[in-house]
Amino acid sequence: KGSLNTIIVDNPDTGSKCIEFLKKNNLGRASFLALNKTVRFQRNCDMRLETPQGVPRLFDLIKVNDPSIRTAFYHYLRDTLVANNIEQASEIAYGRTRYKVVTLIGEVIE
Repeated sequence: KGSLNTIIVDNPDTGSKCIEFLKKNNLGRASFLALNKTVRFQRNCDMRLETPQGVPRLFDLIKVNDPSIRTAFYHYLRDTLVANNIEQASEIAYGRTRYKVVTLIGEVIE
């Protein structure tokens, strides 16, 4: 999905200017995320989520050095949970509430 290659900019206008620069200089393509469009996730970033089996939320395991971009991380990770193995991931993902779950070795259940 390419989320790891997304360039974070302050607002859509800056993103548009970056795209024009890339086009003008024939430098290829890039994906941009306007940070001001992610502020709506601030509450989710600060929320403590009660999770099945007490597994951690992936977002909570990532330490972001610049707090101003935490919402951008949440934009992509949301409430993805981390399970020890695929069996635990299946139990969690298909429980009463559906969750996206990733295992410690990178297996994903959506």
